[in-house]
Amino acid sequence: MIFVKTLIIIIGTYFSFGYCELSSKSDSNSITNFEKNANEFKFEGASLGITIQKFIQKFPEAKTIEDDEEKYGSKTYQVESLKSASLVLYRFLDGILYFIAVVYDKDKIDEIGGFETLTNRVIAKIGRADRGNTGEELSDQENSVEYTWSFNNNKSFELILKKDGTAFFKIIDDKSIIRVKRLKAANAEVGF
Repeated sequence: MIFVKTLIIIIGTYFSFGYCELSSKSDSNSITNFEKNANEFKFEGASLGITIQKFIQKFPEAKTIEDDEEKYGSKTYQVESLKSASLVLYRFLDGILYFIAVVYDKDKIDEIGGFETLTNRVIAKIGRADRGNTGEELSDQENSVEYTWSFNNNKSFELILKKDGTAFFKIIDDKSIIRVKRLKAANAEVGF
């Protein structure tokens, strides 16, 4: 339970600081194979944009997680019974999936062959990262490595290795993230 609360804090921090860089993998209007893969990306059969109803059909064991995002119309589910990850959080806005946070504990990272293997699998699927930072370059000293991918289809991906050996892979609908941030800002306490 402590692990889940820590994960929710990490995700909440992510939403608080936000994701601000949107870039292009291609200078032309044509869709590259990597953009196509990013647009059609599924994790354990769930892709951004599916409804809660379809999600529950796929993952009937999903548990609802209460967090601060609920007051902005967001609903979070947790799934633990996956072969490929330790835990996954799925976040919905207005009944549509807009955020997936895949958690790999140290044992799962070792089982899949290490963080480098995980990184290479992501690169094989969606291409080289737009940004990559390691060690001292990171402002968040809890992280060892961070990679970010952004696409014109308003999807972005993050792969993060924490110093404790755990890793996170986030699949994000940038438009919905911006919408949630605006809802938070509109409802923020300002003292008057």
